[in-house]
Amino acid sequence: MRRVQLVVTGECERVALHLSLRQIFETIEWPTPIGVASFSSTPLMDPLPSGVRDTLDKFANKLIGLVDDADEDTLVIGVDDLELHGDANLLTSAVAGAISGALEHSNWASNETRRARLRARVATQCSFHLLVPMVEAYFFSDAEALARAGAQRASTFDAANHDVEAFQVNDPLFLGPPDSTDKKDWCRGGAQRSRHPKRYLKFLTGNGTPGNWRYRETRDGGHALQSLDWTRVLTNSHFARAARALIEDVADFADEEAFPGDLHPMTARTASRTGRTLRNI
Repeated sequence: MRRVQLVVTGECERVALHLSLRQIFETIEWPTPIGVASFSSTPLMDPLPSGVRDTLDKFANKLIGLVDDADEDTLVIGVDDLELHGDANLLTSAVAGAISGALEHSNWASNETRRARLRARVATQCSFHLLVPMVEAYFFSDAEALARAGAQRASTFDAANHDVEAFQVNDPLFLGPPDSTDKKDWCRGGAQRSRHPKRYLKFLTGNGTPGNWRYRETRDGGHALQSLDWTRVLTNSHFARAARALIEDVADFADEEAFPGDLHPMTARTASRTGRTLRNI
């Protein structure tokens, strides 16, 4: 049986992304995702700060190690959030660079023959994908997912006419309160608050008062993601390009049909690139 091992940076994804994708790909074995630290939580720059570089190197080595230990029927996929401040070009380039650098390390390859073999395996059995801007955005395409996440109030986001991966909401009750000093509160973010799906979801799960919400990633987010209706997320062929690129990649590996439509240009497996390090970047 073919197998997909996810390596994720979020708690919601760790508990439920494999179960969510298993709804689409029932013939694939989906072991529990491996959780690692995120390197996209702060804006990336060139050159990368040493702390971010260390986190990214650990991510790269985790992916390589899983490929090295896997058989030919296993696909390893790293997944991270793009976040509001993210630059998909910079992020994917940083991942590809970290993978390339790690593959040259003597811990992985004692000689050029082994290095070449491992590089070839990584290029065919490993991918990196983005959730844009974060996993909670996709819940806004599926009203039942929002309810499972604990939403008590109606969302004003119009998923039929607006791309969840370009999330922005104009809800005066959500945008009105001044910024809280609590970094976890939904009323944070200043001018960027309208673009933050997780903060808006938190708002929907409370009574509208700053400091009041019930959303928890592992409990409520996991419950919402596990049964997320991907057909609703991908109804519009021009929306959710990053999510569709992830699903198309798995579909190709499984020799199954993918959802038709546009793919994110930085993570699409089918995009034309030179010097590809992974299956898709």
